[in-house]
Amino acid sequence: MQPVQIAVAAVHLLLTAHLPQSQAQSFANTGNTSTPWFCHELECASYTVVGRNADYETRQYSSANWVSANVQNYTYRAALSEGFAPLFKYISGANKDAVNINMTAPVLVKVASGAGPFCQSNFTVSFYVPTAQGNTPVPTDASVYLNRLPSATYFVSSFGGYADDNTVPAQAAALTAKLTANGEAFDNSVFWTAGYDAPYKLSDRHNEIWILKSGEPAAAKSVAG
Repeated sequence: MQPVQIAVAAVHLLLTAHLPQSQAQSFANTGNTSTPWFCHELECASYTVVGRNADYETRQYSSANWVSANVQNYTYRAALSEGFAPLFKYISGANKDAVNINMTAPVLVKVASGAGPFCQSNFTVSFYVPTAQGNTPVPTDASVYLNRLPSATYFVSSFGGYADDNTVPAQAAALTAKLTANGEAFDNSVFWTAGYDAPYKLSDRHNEIWILKSGEPAAAKSVAG
């Protein structure tokens, strides 16, 4: 990967704080409707907050189009960089229509841990496709594919700092523990990270962990692969 691609790849990692109570309970990322501060004027995947406590939100995400790349790797950060590169090329014109597509948020990474301590994990890195895109262009890179996310409910926690190979598993484990303590029914086989910030952004960063609520459509597990 070229240095500029590596720099852009990290652009959508993560950091800080829970969504304030003052935020609207729902948002759509079209027209003049306001979006959460952490979207930084990018179009974000649309959701409705259906529950909130001190530790996490329960969000209902609308059905949406994503573009994805699957990666097998031993580490989260390496997998993110590897998966981001072909997706960034795709939105930069590496598609059959040769069109540029606006960057959106979040960069979503599905994490399915390997079967053993010395096994690679399965990651899928995904970009949200803008609603104004219309017919989503077909990728020219065989490793990139279009993906439809059905409407589904996720438990979402937020955390500060940079998402890396230490913070991501720790934050996922913390959310899992809180969900278990609260008697929530959830899918414990995978989780997702959502990133919104550039690597050079040192403060007011925002990271998220998503865990799928049990009973959701099975296809939702394939939102990112």
